[in-house]
Amino acid sequence: MPHAGRPRDRSEVEELRASRKAERKRLAEKIRQITGGPTPFDYAWEAATILHTLEQPGLPVALREKCEDRVYALRRTQIGHAIACYRTRQDAGFLEEFIRECARGWDWRKQTLDRNQVEERAARDERYIQELAETRRASRAHANRHVLPEGPDPSRLIFLTTRIRPNERVTWATFKDLKLATGLSERTIRYTINKSRPKKYELVAKTPRRFAPRLVLRVIDEFVKRLPELEIDEQQRANCIAAARQLRQRLATAA
Repeated sequence: MPHAGRPRDRSEVEELRASRKAERKRLAEKIRQITGGPTPFDYAWEAATILHTLEQPGLPVALREKCEDRVYALRRTQIGHAIACYRTRQDAGFLEEFIRECARGWDWRKQTLDRNQVEERAARDERYIQELAETRRASRAHANRHVLPEGPDPSRLIFLTTRIRPNERVTWATFKDLKLATGLSERTIRYTINKSRPKKYELVAKTPRRFAPRLVLRVIDEFVKRLPELEIDEQQRANCIAAARQLRQRLATAA
């Protein structure tokens, strides 16, 4: 049956997200250890974050209550007590004064991000995580025969087109070459080759095992047959089709 592609390993992506979050937390804790506790600027940053949040329209009740709790905590600090010891000032005015006292000369509003900027930053971080997960998977697929790559790689198909020479067995494709180029499992590749009834002279038995152009052509035919079912974007599919066409022409001539 055609293989409908494989989704990205979600556990690997989640692991990377958790790792980045843990790293930020570790760095923050390291800074606290060096400074001996929260610095005045830490307090100013928290106050600016709270004030910016409270200024947003349509704030959920639960989030507003959380902000108010943090304002109460800031009022109980030494600086907060000096600014409004009897809580006579409204939260917004208190926070503005608190920021000025903790970080003189800091214009925090110039560092605030609008919703589009926040979404853009989050999207950029997510793209980085996804690309890193893909790179890690590609590395694992290269090192472990049982791990498949994220998907087919047109550049590797082109590489096989230029490398394979019929009369030079050392240039023939290996299991790894075919797996990384097509995204097919070694089990599928082996089944396809065995179904093609390989001749003894079409195989290189030494490690790594290599296969003559006719056998590689059969694997590429199987790959092209499964290509419409793979969950990849249309541009990558088109690139794979073009690369596979070149490789098939080269192999058909060689075979």
